[in-house]
Amino acid sequence: MYNKYNNLVIFSFFLEKMPSIFWTNKTLMPKHTITYVPNKWVYLMMQIMKTELTLSFNFLIENSGVDLSNSNQFPIKNQYTKFLKIISFYTIYFYFTKSKITIFTGNSNTNSTSLKSIDYIYNNANWLERETSEMYNIYYTNKVDVRRILLDYSKLENPLLKKFPCEGYNDLFYNIFENQVTIKQSETVEL
Repeated sequence: MYNKYNNLVIFSFFLEKMPSIFWTNKTLMPKHTITYVPNKWVYLMMQIMKTELTLSFNFLIENSGVDLSNSNQFPIKNQYTKFLKIISFYTIYFYFTKSKITIFTGNSNTNSTSLKSIDYIYNNANWLERETSEMYNIYYTNKVDVRRILLDYSKLENPLLKKFPCEGYNDLFYNIFENQVTIKQSETVEL
């Protein structure tokens, strides 16, 4: 169970007022807390973590997403997590307490998830949110830079979603002898 004073007391009081869920595992990852926070609370939570004096020495480590469209793998179902299709998460490391917190968030929109961008708070969030945006179809509002990083601008697919097809008509690979990317048509075998 979650020990509410495992983190700093100020941060614990803030988290008690939110409708959030906590998980901890002290045997595998000591000082790592995992929490689910509703979408509207994430930006405020990040601002408090960055401006509070005892919490301000922190760094955003990771931002990614999880597609839950065909499964019921989210551990706890309540009024906030019941209809989630895509979940985004942030992992933040605190230098002062040498601890990590992973914050899961999302909304129940079936087509795309809309979150408020935190690139004004964390400088490296710009790059991480751009990757997550094009891989999981997560739309970040109030974002300064919305250019694509990994995919071509003409492609509208999101490769890490479960509805993305695994097989195609072409194989793309790097040919070391010709020093170029080669496209080879796939061979289909009927049984």
